[in-house]
Amino acid sequence: MGHNRIRSIREDRGLTQEGLAALCHTSKAQVSKLEKGQRQLTQEWLYRLATALGCHWVELIEDTPIPRDRDEADLLGGYRGLSSEQQEFVRRIFRAQGIEPQGMEPQGIEPQENEPADPPEDGDDKGRKAING
Repeated sequence: MGHNRIRSIREDRGLTQEGLAALCHTSKAQVSKLEKGQRQLTQEWLYRLATALGCHWVELIEDTPIPRDRDEADLLGGYRGLSSEQQEFVRRIFRAQGIEPQGMEPQGIEPQENEPADPPEDGDDKGRKAING
């Protein structure tokens, strides 16, 4: 019946099949069949699973994260509009803050080890220029 991302999202959330089954008010066997594509993902199942996993239902069938709100959509759109150098600068800022950005590396490309970005000195607007162009 087709490939889906239920298992990977469930595992990312730290849930077992039993845990997801409890949240969906179903059995572990049912979750297993849904994950393996042995049971059709109806609208009802997509809704129940997405609600339990805290994601958009499209994420269960496509490998495209859906923004959860307007702010996240604006951030994603802004990031995609940056040059590759500007995107790398944003990733360095995340790492400097101890945040490992998830999903920011293209699939199949290993992340490179980079020095963390130093925060700009007071009055130094190099960081602002790098982000704004």
